[in-house]
Amino acid sequence: MSDETRTREGIFAALAAPFPAQEIRWRVGATTNDNKKGLALAYVDARAVMDRLDDVVGQENWSDNYHEVLGRIVCTLSLRFTEGASSIYEWVAKSDGAGDREKKGGLKAGDVAKGGVSDAFKRAGVKWGIGRYLYRLESRWMPLDKYGGLEETPALPPWALPEEEQGKAKVAPDGASTTPVEKGAGEDVSPAEETQEPTPTTAEEVQSAILDAVDFISEQFGSKGKQRLNDAAEYYQLPRFPNGSINWRGVEDDALEGLLQNLIKLLHKLEEEAKAS
Repeated sequence: MSDETRTREGIFAALAAPFPAQEIRWRVGATTNDNKKGLALAYVDARAVMDRLDDVVGQENWSDNYHEVLGRIVCTLSLRFTEGASSIYEWVAKSDGAGDREKKGGLKAGDVAKGGVSDAFKRAGVKWGIGRYLYRLESRWMPLDKYGGLEETPALPPWALPEEEQGKAKVAPDGASTTPVEKGAGEDVSPAEETQEPTPTTAEEVQSAILDAVDFISEQFGSKGKQRLNDAAEYYQLPRFPNGSINWRGVEDDALEGLLQNLIKLLHKLEEEAKAS
């Protein structure tokens, strides 16, 4: 392990510690009937969980295995614990599952598996305490932009920040931290940050390209294009607004690339079909 003398209690505490603010991503949950506000839900991506495991127990002291149970992908996340400075060790495993997605719209089965594996891995990480504190965050209704994404990034309360960031955080009247949180996939710059030139992340760029592709397919191919987009949305289990429209910002970072590539393939296929007709 990264520290052979660390107690198991110390390891558990380190695994469960809050992530730096810039590691937190946000997505929209339930929305109001007028689609003007939505519940902001915080999460971390699979890479952040991997980094936490590497930092706390060491790359050689954890492993993940997967199998399918009733259509769901189950991840078993095992950690190796060494007894003091001795060579005696034991592996301890915890499992959780996710997925249950069907192939639709002619999209690749590999993309479904990738999303299920990532979700199952993160859920198994929660069993070890990684990111579990995010479930205790108070749900907050936040304004939405025209694409259904958050207009601004929610503030994190001090208890949900690492100690080194708590002292730098300002506390809002409602008790929430106003420390800026790095934007998740496709989120806009908050009004307080408009004076600074934002540096787009790969996720932001991919999300923007997804929205552009959706708009183009809808405009150029009418009802046929919209039906194919609907199939893609069902395949990726994207959330919907109360009026039935698709929230294209509902996909997690780990699935962004796969969604974009499939939308590009869909666009090319629709163009070929239009030429042949």
